[in-house]
Order: sequence, then structure tokens, then C-alpha cells
Amino acid sequence: MREDSDDIIRRMSIRLESVKPGLRCLGIGFESVVYTDGDKVYKVFRENPLFYRYLGEQLEGRFVGCHRFFDVKLEEIDGLAVITYPYTESKAYTGGREDEMAEFLVESALCGVVFRD
Repeated sequence: MREDSDDIIRRMSIRLESVKPGLRCLGIGFESVVYTDGDKVYKVFRENPLFYRYLGEQLEGRFVGCHRFFDVKLEEIDGLAVITYPYTESKAYTGGREDEMAEFLVESALCGVVFRD
């Protein structure tokens, strides 16, 4: 997380609220702010819109039929590249579930996805 995170959340939330009222902020990371409307998750990227639009184009449709990935869609909201996927209630990963992690890694490889963090 960056030092400007609170300011980014405030500005991004004001911007998105005017276009998609009722969004709730789920969290913030180094590259994006994540919101939900209770139906979909909206991963809104902080900067480099052309890069993240390109990334979204590469990921869209790549995870159809996967068990450990949602089928993501690329949307443009108020000029921002936004990756969306279905919202489901969840809890933070705290360890265990080795079989699920193995399946996640296999699906990652089969889909051509590499994670850096």
C-alpha cells in the first residue's frame, strides 16, 4: 500500500459514485482500488490506463471454465480501465486448503498466467 492510499480511495470513490452510485470499497492495493455493488467486483486501476486496458484485453475470456478463477470482463467506466467479475462473499485466506492451492497453480499454468506477488 502507498502513502497516498486514503486520498486515492477518496478521489476514486467520488469519481465512481457519480457514474455507479452505491459502490462499496472492498480494499486497496498497490495497483488498484476494488469496489463492489453486491453483484460484481470492480478492480479500478490507479494509473497506467493503457497498460491495464491491454492487460484486461489479454485476460478477458481466458478463465472460462476454471474453478479457481472468475471469468473476468474488461469494462470502461468514466474513461478508466476496469476489470469486473462476479462478487461472492468470501473470507481472507489464512492457510491450509492445499488441494485448492495446487488446482489454482495448475489452472494458472494452463491459462498462461504468471504472478509476481
